[in-house]
Amino acid sequence: MLLVDLELKVIAEKHGHLCPYLALGWRVGLFFKNFLLKKEFTSFENFFVLAYAHSCALSALELMNFKISCENIGEHVYVLQTITGDALSMIAVNAEIIIPPRELEELTWKIKSDTALYYEKAHYSYLFDNWIVDILNASEEELFVFPHERV
Repeated sequence: MLLVDLELKVIAEKHGHLCPYLALGWRVGLFFKNFLLKKEFTSFENFFVLAYAHSCALSALELMNFKISCENIGEHVYVLQTITGDALSMIAVNAEIIIPPRELEELTWKIKSDTALYYEKAHYSYLFDNWIVDILNASEEELFVFPHERV
């Protein structure tokens, strides 16, 4: 059982599951919330996030009260914008953290084809949980390739 922040737990319950990309979206949302709080904004109504990948990360951002727009090109890049389209902050996610471990991909195939043994299913759960933990525990410098703030 993973121990996670209460806000993320609520987001996971509303979304239906906790996965690495939901955790990623929550981390992106925290980054943007902190950015807005530093700029003394307390409401997110006049801001939206433009995402360049369609994943469960978008659900986390929506459940954190961000408006979402997506241009799916498969890149985990997120731009915080004003309602008028002015970019305020942009981050790209380190691909090394969000690419599933190779062994996890192999076990996924075995599970989907119903050829996985019991211990392989348990190992899959362990690897999956560790992938989420890695995303949640990564520092901003490890998780985001180039945080950028408009001056």
